[in-house]
Amino acid sequence: MGISINLYRVSKAENINELKDLKTELFEAAPKKIDLYKMTEDLAIIFLNQIDPFTDTTTIPYKMLFGNAVTVTGHPEIGGFIPSSQILTITNWIKEHQIDTPNGFAKMYADLSAAVKAELDDIGSPDHEELYDYVRPMTSFYLSALEEGNAVIICGE
Repeated sequence: MGISINLYRVSKAENINELKDLKTELFEAAPKKIDLYKMTEDLAIIFLNQIDPFTDTTTIPYKMLFGNAVTVTGHPEIGGFIPSSQILTITNWIKEHQIDTPNGFAKMYADLSAAVKAELDDIGSPDHEELYDYVRPMTSFYLSALEEGNAVIICGE
């Protein structure tokens, strides 16, 4: 059994310690959270076109899915944070690679290396159409976060 990765839009902040009450922030953000279920590794492989997407934690796709590493214990387990100032970089990457459209994501998927396609097949990854059911709300989530000046917390639940 794996964990589900959830993204929460919280108040504007540049550091997780600026958020006064994490429990309240998460509770208030819950109705608009994005549940990437167990697709984060699949999406990371696709966005980076690499079999091992965990080797470079400084890439925009990595940060978009997992955030900057932080550890806050409790329920849910907070493992990542994206400051408000980094949301623009993420939304620019989304637009540049056109993953906010079905055709753009399909093109990214079609252009994957043979090794990456084989890895996705080996791990039983869904096809690009099913994966886009996770990408579409995630891209909308980040565009809204930019518009509203949010920071993002990433939780494993």
